Amino acid sequence: MTKRIISAAALILLLIIALIIGNKAFLALGFIVNAIALYEYINVVDNNKKHLDLSKIIYILLGTIMMFFAIIMPELLVPVLPVIVILITINNILNKKYHSETTIYSVFGIIYISLILSFMVIMINYLPNNQGLALITFGILIAVATDSFAYIFGVKFGKHKLCPAISPKKSIEGSVYGLIFGIIAGIILYFIYTKYNILDLFLIDFIIMAIIDSILCQFGDLTASMIKRTFGVKDYGKLIPGHGGILDRIDGMLFSLAGTFFYVYIVINILTF
Repeated sequence: MTKRIISAAALILLLIIALIIGNKAFLALGFIVNAIALYEYINVVDNNKKHLDLSKIIYILLGTIMMFFAIIMPELLVPVLPVIVILITINNILNKKYHSETTIYSVFGIIYISLILSFMVIMINYLPNNQGLALITFGILIAVATDSFAYIFGVKFGKHKLCPAISPKKSIEGSVYGLIFGIIAGIILYFIYTKYNILDLFLIDFIIMAIIDSILCQFGDLTASMIKRTFGVKDYGKLIPGHGGILDRIDGMLFSLAGTFFYVYIVINILTF
């Protein structure tokens, strides 16, 4: 518990520092997180082999290229995805990775990690006055609130298992408390953002986004757990004490960020590129 709290505090501090420095720092942080998360993920998928070979370097580069497209030509981000899929397949075949599951999970990793982080890049680059940073922070903090309180109340009150086949420790009670505190966090952020004129949206928008992000965060966590269980590992890495790897920490955040992006892009319609 103590290690989780200290690691979570350190991550929030890193987030605050990046926010203070601004867009470029956040973009750099996004690229670093993408590379580390892809490396952790492909190690698990590739029969838990920890060494960095050429195929993994190419895999990480493909995810990085996708994020660069989000900066220079975001309108081509989705059309370029089939090309990335083809290149991943060719990369695996040339490196004698013939199991179809390896390629399937490799493709999913690019979508799950790099494509969603590319949405973050788009919000930073194409929303004015640091609104992108504000929305990304919103998605991250909703995920942190959901995950933290789901864990705390799940340990204390959890009696009914949420999804024991994937994550035996998660409970329905913890999930509900996580959602409640995710919504509370969204309401608190509304008043903070409104007071300091950071983001001009209605309270109902914050509440809806908080609900969407909180629910998606929990499914993102379960998705990452499902893959870990499939490949027989406990954590994606050991970089963060009490949490495992970078991907163990951001698994729910990725789905939460995707929820924020699509709400802003489709419902509010303030994002154009």
